[in-house]
Amino acid sequence: MDFKSTGPSMDQPSNEIFWSFIAQIFVKEIDFQGIEILLEKKDKPVFYIGQHGAALGWLALALANRVFWSHQQIERPPGIIFHPFVYQMPLLKNLAFRFSSGHKITNFFQLIKLIERGKVLEVGSCPESSNCNFLYDEPVAPFKFKEWIHLAMKIDKDIVLVVHSGTEQWQKTWKWPFSLGSLRGIHIPFMTKKIERLRLKIVPYEPPFKGAEFKEFTKKEQEAIVDDECDKIRNIMIDEWKILNAA
Repeated sequence: MDFKSTGPSMDQPSNEIFWSFIAQIFVKEIDFQGIEILLEKKDKPVFYIGQHGAALGWLALALANRVFWSHQQIERPPGIIFHPFVYQMPLLKNLAFRFSSGHKITNFFQLIKLIERGKVLEVGSCPESSNCNFLYDEPVAPFKFKEWIHLAMKIDKDIVLVVHSGTEQWQKTWKWPFSLGSLRGIHIPFMTKKIERLRLKIVPYEPPFKGAEFKEFTKKEQEAIVDDECDKIRNIMIDEWKILNAA
């Protein structure tokens, strides 16, 4: 099942008009695949593990998420951890509060409390982190920030994977005339135009253990399990991106 958005229109509810208007500043067209996976989980907290893409790729993913749920007219309060500095900047502060359901979230502990109280149902991470700034052999960089996956498994919340194509338009790539292991170059953020078409695909993921089982392992064993799962998730995302990009 697919969902497409090409911007705001007068027949949309006010919340969708807002998010469609904001998204239209950055993206001309949003094409979402696999939305039935999200709709099955519409009453549950969900952790999104996303492909980072460009350095600002997270922004495109977050906007697509808001446009989709506002179109469904289903209230799915999101939560994003922002650096405290963001809340000192007038324009960014307002957007940060919108992305965090009116809450000021600057650390893990605040976010976990909001999830446990049912105040936040949508959280996500792009575990490539700053590795997204480098060109690798594969379209998904090695994971650098694995804590989100560890946390999701530990508190036993549903996990979905997100791959996408289009945010590469927000960067310039400098390929080196040499290689450093799997490194082939560097990506330079270059957000000077709209993304013509942002294509996203939702991929289901089932952890190998339930939360209660996972907690029975020692800290060292948990870290080893998370490392293995990160490798599996990255490989799934690479394969799914190749399918998406070839379509």
